Amino acid sequence: EFTNNFIIGRILFCMCPLRFEVINLWLTEFKRYFFSKKTLIIIFVLLLLGFISFYISYNDRQSFIHTLSMNYEDIDKTKMLTLIDNYNGIQFVIDFMLQSDFFQIYVIVLFLFFGIFLSPTLHSMIETGQENFILARISYKEHVKTLIKAQSAYIASLIIITMSLLTCIGYLAGGVGSGIGSVGEYTFGIWGFLLICIVHIILTTMFSVLVNALCLLSNIIIKNKFLIQSLSFALFTMAPMVISSTLGNIISTVGHIAGAFVPFTSLSAIYWILQYKFNFSYVIVIIAPYIVYMLLLIRLYKTNVKIFSRDCL
Repeated sequence: EFTNNFIIGRILFCMCPLRFEVINLWLTEFKRYFFSKKTLIIIFVLLLLGFISFYISYNDRQSFIHTLSMNYEDIDKTKMLTLIDNYNGIQFVIDFMLQSDFFQIYVIVLFLFFGIFLSPTLHSMIETGQENFILARISYKEHVKTLIKAQSAYIASLIIITMSLLTCIGYLAGGVGSGIGSVGEYTFGIWGFLLICIVHIILTTMFSVLVNALCLLSNIIIKNKFLIQSLSFALFTMAPMVISSTLGNIISTVGHIAGAFVPFTSLSAIYWILQYKFNFSYVIVIIAPYIVYMLLLIRLYKTNVKIFSRDCL
C-alpha cells in the first residue's frame, strides 16, 4: 500500500508543475490588472456615480421633510410621514440599482473601461508577437483560458467591491428608517433587500464577464484594435438600443427581442418582476442574453483556439 501511494504521489508531483504554472500565470495576470492606478480610478468613478444618486435621493427626502414642517393645510401628514419613513437606506440602494439613470451610466463606464483596457489584450499580443514568447511555456488554449480567468476575476472584483460599498454607504446614508423597502406591489425587509442586492450583483457580474470574454475572442473576426475597444459599448449596448427603438417601431417582435439584450433592460428586469404581479416574460428577459452570449462564447472560443493554436507559432 505504501509503494502504491508513493508511485501515485510521484505521478501527481510530475503533473503538478504545469498546473501550478498555469494557476500562477492567471493569478499574476490578475494582480497586474488589480494593483494598478487604473483600478483606483475606475473604482473612484463608479463609487462617485452612486454617491451622486444617493445625494439626490437624500435631497428629495429633505424636501419632503421641509414640506411637512411648513404645515400646509392641504397635506395629509400621515401619508407624508409614511413616505418619509419609507424613504430610507434600503430604498436609496434599491432605487439606484433598479431605477436610477446613474446605474445605467455605471454600466456604460464599466463597459468602456474593460473594452479599452482588457478586451484588445489578446489581439495586441498576437499582433506584436508577444504571444509566441508565452506559447514557449504553455499552449495557446491554456493562455486563452488564463486571460479569460484573470480578466473575469478582475471585472468581478471591481463590481463586487463597488456595489458592496455602495450598498453599505447608501444604506447608512439613507438611515435605517423603518427598515422596509418597496417596489411596486411588493414590500421587503432587510433580508429581502440583501437578496435583491446579491442577485443584482451576480447578474451584473455575469453580464459584464460574458461581454468582455466575447470582445476578447473577437480577434478571430475583427483585426482592428480600436474596433475591438469600442465593441463592448457599440455592439453590446448601443446596437440593441438602436434596433429596439427603430426596427421595434416597425416589427414589434424584433423590438422585444432586441430590447432584451439591452444591458439596462436585462439588469433592471428584477424591478419589472417586482413592479407587477409575476410574469414569466420578465424571467425570459433576464435569462435570454446570458444563454445566447454563453453559447456564442463557447462557439467563438473553440474557433479561436482551433485557428490560432495552428497559426501563432
